[in-house]
Amino acid sequence: KLETVEKQVTDLESKEQREKQKKRNIKIMKQTSNFFMVAIATVVISTNVDRILVILVAQVFNGCLLPIFSVCLLICINDEKFMGSSPQKGWSNILLVISVTFTIFLAGNVLVQKLFSWVLVEVWSRLVVAAGLAVGGILAVCMTTGLGRSLARSWGCKGNEKKVTQRGAQLSVCTDQEH
Repeated sequence: KLETVEKQVTDLESKEQREKQKKRNIKIMKQTSNFFMVAIATVVISTNVDRILVILVAQVFNGCLLPIFSVCLLICINDEKFMGSSPQKGWSNILLVISVTFTIFLAGNVLVQKLFSWVLVEVWSRLVVAAGLAVGGILAVCMTTGLGRSLARSWGCKGNEKKVTQRGAQLSVCTDQEH
């Protein structure tokens, strides 16, 4: 019995040390990222770079990253392992999917405008291509991840789902009569 108690005490001590090390590592990472942000800002300001250009470049990066982060957020919010006992409701998911599709549309619109403006001269044609990219992008995310299944479940398709294989992609189709 004494050996098991000593082992438990040792395990507890090593667990506490790991927790302390983890907190220390997080603190170091925060300080390092803060240092780099201040260092970059100092270099930019001291080299007298055009401030408007810096703002525009930062906005371009933010615009490119927004759809990626919003898709990741949508996937995480609908992940059962990640959210545990508090899954997303149906209406919230509808609004989130619309928002994510809109962010993909905005980024797609800018990409189409910059890359294909010499081919797609009319504004409406660029908007149609960007809308196709947005809808196609959200459908691709739903088919390649567990998001489609999670969305169907949040919209009321609990056990009455039918798997349909079409051209190599598995789709979950709700077979409830009331939906």
